[in-house]
Order: sequence, then structure tokens, then C-alpha cells
Amino acid sequence: MSQPAGATAPPGQLRYGQASASAIDAELAGGNDLVVLRTGSGAETGEGRVRTSALGPAALLGAAVGAAAAGVRAVADLGQLHPDVHLEELTDQLELAGAAGPVRLTVRLVEPPAARRGVGSWRRVVPALLAGTAGRPATRLVAPATAADCYGLMRSALRDEGTVILVEQQALAEEPGPVSLTDGAVPLGRAEVVRPGEQVTIVAAQLQRARALEAATALAASGVSAEVIDPRTLVPFDDATVIASLKKTARLVVLEEPVPGGWEAPLLGRLASACFEHLDAPPRLVAAAVAAHVVDVARELTSY
Repeated sequence: MSQPAGATAPPGQLRYGQASASAIDAELAGGNDLVVLRTGSGAETGEGRVRTSALGPAALLGAAVGAAAAGVRAVADLGQLHPDVHLEELTDQLELAGAAGPVRLTVRLVEPPAARRGVGSWRRVVPALLAGTAGRPATRLVAPATAADCYGLMRSALRDEGTVILVEQQALAEEPGPVSLTDGAVPLGRAEVVRPGEQVTIVAAQLQRARALEAATALAASGVSAEVIDPRTLVPFDDATVIASLKKTARLVVLEEPVPGGWEAPLLGRLASACFEHLDAPPRLVAAAVAAHVVDVARELTSY
């Protein structure tokens, strides 16, 4: 259950919204060459390896790209992005990051609530990042659903030799969860079987993971055994774990975020082709209905 905003997590746990920052602090304490650039108000502050700057997200990311290109292991901690940020500026900077070969760069950003309501360009956050990372083997895109994964994926990202983009969801920020602070690293590119099952495979990421587990519990009450898989890394996607599950269950359901255009439909297409002979029923994509509507942008941004 969600905690009140700003609430302290129980002992031995971290809130989702604080987990990646804790992972960065742990890696900084490890005596490596990590440099962290964070957005903040006022003049640039910070000594040595941690700097807070009033630069806009695109400029801060550009500075981190430059540091990484010079051989530094850099972090661009962009935090929660705002409606006036143009996604194209961020993806252009990421293109520059990989232009001269792999660089050791980690980018953290928080998908704002506006993204889930389809306001302005924010309906394209994950699709834009998916397009920007496709076909680039040295770039990874990760999407944690729990505090433990947020912490563990960040620690792995900070040790990776390429570019890793970690996208958090603001809607999960206050969710607490147990976290192993001794290391707790979660491998990049590896999905997690969250709940074993025998009759249907459900694939869901981030906020949809909890909903998939709720559905699996309801199905169990009806005598249906559902296996729930959280991909955790979207690029590269761990198709192998899902395929292994499908060979057992022969049925596939993929939960899509409210705004279409993400990783879900392409996954469905790949697996329908790769596992056709193992499927007993057509794969299903559970998604929000597409409806034409007018959005009162002023009202939406005011509530944001």
C-alpha cells in the first residue's frame, strides 16, 4: 500500500523514490571515478564528484555526456522532468553519447504524472527512449518496479561500461520495499519471474506489475495458475525468460501502460512469431481503449 508523501520507510526498507539515490551514494563510497551531476535550484554547488546545478535537463545531460566522452564514469541525475522539457533535446544528447563509441554514462529520470495522462509530448517518454536506444548494443533502458530493483539496477548501471538510462515512475515514489544494502546489484538485461505459474504467462512492468500480481491472485481463486514476469530491462529485452515460460504455459498476456507506443506490442509480435508452435491461444495485449478526446492542457498542467 502506498505511504503518505514524504513518509519514512520501515526499518530495513527504502522508498522507491529514494532507492536510486541511495545506490549512487553507495557507489560513490566505493572509491571509484564516479562523477554525479544533479539538477537543483540556485548556483552550482558540490565539491569534487557530486555537483548540483541549475542547468536545464538537456544542458546537464550534455555536460555529463562530455564528461563521459572524456573518460569519466558520469551520472546525469535529471530527476522529475517538467512539461517545458523537449524530449527531442534529450534524445539528441543521447545520440551524441554513442557517436564515438561506448561511454560510461548513467542517466536517471523520473516519468512525471503528466506522462500517464497523455499530456503534451509526455505521452511519448518511453517510446522516444525506446526509439533512441534501439539497435545500439552499448545502450540499455531499464524500468524498475520496486525499491529493490530501483536500487539494484542503479548499482549495476553505475558499474556498466556503456550507457544506461533508468526511468522511474513518479506514481511509485512512495512505495516502500526491502532492499539489500550490502550490494543488492540486479543484473541488467534479465527479467524476473515474480510469481511462478503453469497455465498463462503475464508480462508487466513498473506500475502494471502490481496489477498483474492482483490479477494472478484473482485467477488462482478460480483455479488458474498464472506466471507473472517483470522484464525490468526494456532494452535489451530478455525474450528468453518469457519464451521459456511460454513453452510451459502456452498462453501469453502482456499488460500495456495507459499510453500506447511502448515495448509491449513489439514484444507480442516477436513472441507470436518465435513461439507460434507453443501457443494454445492467440496472445493478448491488455491496454487502455483508444478514444478521441480533447485535453484541457491548461487544466492538466495546473493540476500537475
